[in-house]
Amino acid sequence: MRLVHFVIASAFAAAVMSPAPSSAGPQEGRKAWLKLNCYGCHGNNGGGGMGPNVRNKEAGDVSEAMNGGEREGGMRSYAGLSIVGPNEATDIAAYLATIGKSTEPTWVDWWNH
Repeated sequence: MRLVHFVIASAFAAAVMSPAPSSAGPQEGRKAWLKLNCYGCHGNNGGGGMGPNVRNKEAGDVSEAMNGGEREGGMRSYAGLSIVGPNEATDIAAYLATIGKSTEPTWVDWWNH
């Protein structure tokens, strides 16, 4: 019985103490931007369209917009959808920060990257 408690406690400690998966950066952000069709509302370069300009938005702002329960300005919530990974907002923010710079990924075939 003690062994069972030890195993459960060890598994819990490992889960709690494990670091969160790290962000993959602008390449994965570009992939998510295209996959989730963000450009459809925010424009190809994030400068706005039907949706607002989102260039250089911080990860917290992107996450709040993507996962918020309220339909802020008509944007749908991506919370709980299996197509959205835990780091998508951080990666998208990393991508948005590169728009217009030499480090900006510009490929369009997200399924190959």
